[in-house]
Amino acid sequence: FKEYFGEMPFLAIPYEDRNRKNQWSKVFNVEGIPTLVTVGADRSIVTKDARSACSADPEGLEFPWVPKPFNDLSVTADGINETTSLVALLAGAADEAVAAAVETIKTISEAHWADVKAKSEEPSMCFFTAKKDE
Repeated sequence: FKEYFGEMPFLAIPYEDRNRKNQWSKVFNVEGIPTLVTVGADRSIVTKDARSACSADPEGLEFPWVPKPFNDLSVTADGINETTSLVALLAGAADEAVAAAVETIKTISEAHWADVKAKSEEPSMCFFTAKKDE
């Protein structure tokens, strides 16, 4: 716990408070630590992957880290294991090709999200780009 806590830019439930930890883990279906969940004013879950978003946005400029239609894998891979995902592997591609691919994926992902949100459904696909050799 101390090792994880030392790396987290956010507060945590004290390790000794196992009852509260277990209650919140059950509510949010937490499977691993550390986990950071953001919740809206209406108590709905904004995202269960606020940890990676918080780490990528240390100033909190994009708080409450509403999930985006598409993401860079160097920032988050949230949903990639649970949802059908399209990943554009762009490492080594020319800048123009990367820009064109990102714009295409952005257009497709935004259309998909708008469609499912209009039906009050959750997105059935995730969209990612991977631009770096990592």
